[in-house]
Amino acid sequence: MGEAQWEKQWWQSGWFAIVMLCLTLGSIVWAMYTYFDTKQEKAPTYSVENTALLSKSRISIKKLKVLYGDVPVHQLTSTNIRFWNAGRKAIDGKDISRSEPLCICVPKDAQVLSYDSIKETATNAKPTLTPSNTHSGKRILVDFEFLNRSEGFWIQILHDGDADCVWRVTGKIKESQPITVFESPDHFKSNSDRFKCIFIGVLSICGFVSLVRSMKYAFHYKSRKFLLWSIPVAAFLLASMIFVAFILIADRSANSAIPHLLR
Repeated sequence: MGEAQWEKQWWQSGWFAIVMLCLTLGSIVWAMYTYFDTKQEKAPTYSVENTALLSKSRISIKKLKVLYGDVPVHQLTSTNIRFWNAGRKAIDGKDISRSEPLCICVPKDAQVLSYDSIKETATNAKPTLTPSNTHSGKRILVDFEFLNRSEGFWIQILHDGDADCVWRVTGKIKESQPITVFESPDHFKSNSDRFKCIFIGVLSICGFVSLVRSMKYAFHYKSRKFLLWSIPVAAFLLASMIFVAFILIADRSANSAIPHLLR
């Protein structure tokens, strides 16, 4: 059998459509399963916002003395730390490691004047804050009852420190993703999600190009069987592209954004 005759029978038999249908359907099912499976995790996330209330230049005036209570200050900065669960699985306060507790690391150049939780999304989210000094520096221990999805709290810290100070939240939580700082919604949070997007996108493009070429042969050889198969293949290719768009939108929205009640 010549190559041209074999190719003709291949396109007419509809086997190419069947192969593409199985590949596309399988990839969509696999991507959806792994995507939602990875989202069924605890995802402790925090954001830091520094605001200079009084700068050194304003306070460094002769005979001007600024006090916070009885404590003289050289500059006054407000640091707002929002902490929430960006995952779908609840974070239980009992799951916080005792050896590496959840804490706010105070920068060396910052002298804490006061701290308090000024907002919570739920009663169970209200944190208990405890000062602690270790050989590695000052820190504020944080404890709470539990955090469901998108639940969290807002801690305000007033300190005599620069607005450029770097504040970090550290600790370990059982069966949880590492504590991560908030990223812009324009930034992918997961390499695996990026790989899935690339994989499904490439498969869809290749499938679409192959489908167009095969339809050319189908019309040329007047193969009704293939034309019938091309409809579901085209539908699944379109569905795969929609799923890629869904992943892009999902990673730019709820799971990577600060909860509305903490804004």
